[in-house]
Amino acid sequence: MTVITLPTRPHRPRKGERKPIRTGRAARTRVGTFNSPARRAANLVKVADRVNTGKVTTADYLRQLGADDAFVTSYASPYGRTVAKVYRSEHGAEPVKSGLAARGRKLVPVFAYSADDATILEKAAREYRRTAELVAQRTEATAAPEVSGNFAETSKPQPATVAPAALVAEMAERYELPAGFAAQRVEAILASMRSNPRLFDAQRGLLAPGGAAVVRSIFHAEDAEGMLRRESEAWQAVQPGARVSLLVSDTADRVTGTVRAIARNAIGQDVAEVELPGGTTTHQATRFLTAA
Repeated sequence: MTVITLPTRPHRPRKGERKPIRTGRAARTRVGTFNSPARRAANLVKVADRVNTGKVTTADYLRQLGADDAFVTSYASPYGRTVAKVYRSEHGAEPVKSGLAARGRKLVPVFAYSADDATILEKAAREYRRTAELVAQRTEATAAPEVSGNFAETSKPQPATVAPAALVAEMAERYELPAGFAAQRVEAILASMRSNPRLFDAQRGLLAPGGAAVVRSIFHAEDAEGMLRRESEAWQAVQPGARVSLLVSDTADRVTGTVRAIARNAIGQDVAEVELPGGTTTHQATRFLTAA
């Protein structure tokens, strides 16, 4: 039997035939090689993003404020606890871990919030000291210049720095506080930012625009919580010449005296010199004193 071999045309690959066939969940992500750690990590992130659609996690919100990955890694958790505290005070209920986050080789539940909770996220960011700076920087960057009919006024160069004394006067007037208390509160805030040249010009003793914005943001948050009023009233109760009671003493009986002077000790606490009956004196931290 004779076998006849028919000529064949050279095979031309169809469109897309030379590309690898993409099947399965891993093939949906073009990261790393098949079943590699990079591929698995990328897929976990995609799953988390899909679940978190329409929600905002604390890490997402910090990135919206301009935080980098190192900041998010260090402070997302404590900021999240502040958000949860504010959420409880606003809604009277516990927040829900309705979101997911990729951590290592697994997905973990995390708190996620809706767009309706934007004010809670911002309020918590103003309260938490580490994130107050981010809020202040965003406020400074997005603040629109005031429009005036006089072009000469709007074109005046704005001061690059703010004197602490001017800020004290501004806070005392805005929140109707005693000047001494406002000065003490501003000084306490400055103590935490003196080493940051972006916030405080140590050479000239002036606040940068971002530093002034941080102080204003903290005063605003404390006023909203009623803390400024309570602390200023307690501050006035222990001024020199005031009659006070010692909250901590060696006897069970109530001990009262008269404040003679107030000074700041080596660790930054305000300590009052209190004259007691019989001519003796004692030194007591002002936070352990109350009006007699």
